[in-house]
Amino acid sequence: MKKILSILLIVTLLMSCFVSCSTPKSTLTMGMGLSEDIEKLFVSLEQEGFSEKTEKLYNKLVESDGKFGIASAGAKVAEKINSDYLGGVLTKQEAEEKRELILELKEKVYFDDREKQFDEACLSKEKYTEGLEKLEAGQYEAAIECFDEVSWSDCNHTDAKDKTEQAKTKIKEQKIADATKKVDEKEYVDALQILEEVIDEYGEDKEIKALLEKCETEYVDVTIKQAEEAFKKISTDWEKSVKIIKQAQQYFPDNEKLEKQIEKYEKYAPVSLFSLNYYTQGSYGDLSQSTNETDTMGNKYDKVFKGYCDSGDDQSNTYDIGKKYNLFSGTYAVDMDSKGTASIGWIKIYGDGKLLWESGIITASTKPKKFTVDVTGVTDLKIRMCGNGNLFSYGMKTILANPTLQRTVK
Repeated sequence: MKKILSILLIVTLLMSCFVSCSTPKSTLTMGMGLSEDIEKLFVSLEQEGFSEKTEKLYNKLVESDGKFGIASAGAKVAEKINSDYLGGVLTKQEAEEKRELILELKEKVYFDDREKQFDEACLSKEKYTEGLEKLEAGQYEAAIECFDEVSWSDCNHTDAKDKTEQAKTKIKEQKIADATKKVDEKEYVDALQILEEVIDEYGEDKEIKALLEKCETEYVDVTIKQAEEAFKKISTDWEKSVKIIKQAQQYFPDNEKLEKQIEKYEKYAPVSLFSLNYYTQGSYGDLSQSTNETDTMGNKYDKVFKGYCDSGDDQSNTYDIGKKYNLFSGTYAVDMDSKGTASIGWIKIYGDGKLLWESGIITASTKPKKFTVDVTGVTDLKIRMCGNGNLFSYGMKTILANPTLQRTVK
């Protein structure tokens, strides 16, 4: 009984194999599981094109099942051709030859032949090949652009991503080399701009960090040297030095050496006496401060000490300037309100109780005059205004405009 069953099983297998082998398969439809009649149609189409035999098979299918089954199979075959081409199973020539076959069928029954997808597949392959050529030629940016257009379903997609990373690495290496060259040539700003691009694109690693530190050290040292060379005539060139330092601070705002240089130079910046507080005043009161005054010549001032000078009057302010400054300067004149007065006045500057400078007699006809007083070593600076009236005039208003202190000795 067992022998009989074994014989029957073998016969069944042989018959199945015979039946299977008796139905030829088309490479167009391989693995798609289509019906035997549709398989025969595509076998004939692949072997003979749309011959008389193919025509008969086609008509038979249309009569029995209509065109829908053929159209559906045609669309699947078109999609498989594209997939096999992208997957590297078919070459472009082989894919085009197979598409020619299904286009013959499309003349009989409409279906989506995936023409757009095929064009995209062709473009993907072309861009991959072009990307390889650009990469080999050292045109890394162009290579990346090509690899970016390789379709995710393309068998070369993974390799295209790897090649993109290779190109990016090459770009990074080239930019670091360019930045290093700029540092060696002492073109630090150009080097910093290149490094900023690299960091934005790839982040900061040990190599970039080391190059940045070298660039900062050298740039700061060169900048300080330039600022010191500019710092010759203190009364004016301190501003040039500050400007030079601040240009470097744009790139290294937290650099302590640059900050110390700024502090050093700004000690020589002019300081308005208006920014300080006086600690004592004269017997007739203090000097009033004004931000909008005009003298008898029509000149306007925005920082003014004004005093009313009458017989025996003593208006003054005394400041503790702590021996920090070397010069005190300003302009003295007659206030517009005292135009034509018969009174006279004086302005006197004292340092630690010692008279350092006086204006001389000021009358209504006195024109505005600038003055500068040496206040080196002075702690207490006193500004005093006084004068004499007469029978016909009670006094005059004098002004001291733009009172400024400045350090000038290193």
